[in-house]
Amino acid sequence: MKNLLLTIAALLAVVFSLQAQENGNTMLIISYNGDIYRKAVKDVKEVLFVDVKSEDYVDLGLPSGTLWAICNVGASSPYDAGSLFAWGETSPKQDYSLDNYKWYNTATGKYTKYISDVDNKTELELDDDAASVNCGKVWRMPTKAQFDELLAGCTWEWKFTGILFTSNYNDKTIFFPAVRYPHDGLPSGLSVKFGHYWSRSNDNDRFAYFLDFDSGNVKTDFDNRYNEMSVRAVLVP
Repeated sequence: MKNLLLTIAALLAVVFSLQAQENGNTMLIISYNGDIYRKAVKDVKEVLFVDVKSEDYVDLGLPSGTLWAICNVGASSPYDAGSLFAWGETSPKQDYSLDNYKWYNTATGKYTKYISDVDNKTELELDDDAASVNCGKVWRMPTKAQFDELLAGCTWEWKFTGILFTSNYNDKTIFFPAVRYPHDGLPSGLSVKFGHYWSRSNDNDRFAYFLDFDSGNVKTDFDNRYNEMSVRAVLVP
């Protein structure tokens, strides 16, 4: 991801090559430093060329190459609360409850998507990903594994209104503001107590994983999917 623009240029050349070789079944993405990435053509839905500005993300030097957005979805700065979303919903709303959750049928009393005995999907699809829908398809909500990597690869410090992560690899930092949540009995907005950030990873039929922190602890946990939480986007390597 460090050579994002160079990789995109190389990808463009590969796409033109694929158009000339329609019988090919493998897409090869070759970067200028010689790295080769393979993808089966049948698995590629679309190829996007996007203008991602370096000021939109922080490269913490993490082993996966994941780049973290500098602010929450719906926020205009790293210190703004941004918008709140139920897991698998892409628009904020006034009330968050099981009865008005998009993926719950009140008539049957059952969840309708991301359920083991319905579709066995364990991660949000792009159309249900608040980061992808609101920020562009190149962005995603992080997986639980990416949150775990963030915690393992950084030290953290409470900064009154949130958590400041400092990379163990290159000393760069990223700030996650603490946010109040109506389901905790508080009006939404900035908090001085805790923060909850959804991942795109499903725990089981009713729960999904999230980043949970307060002034004394940071961890990944799971919660009811219909509850509202903040979202921080990542650029997927």
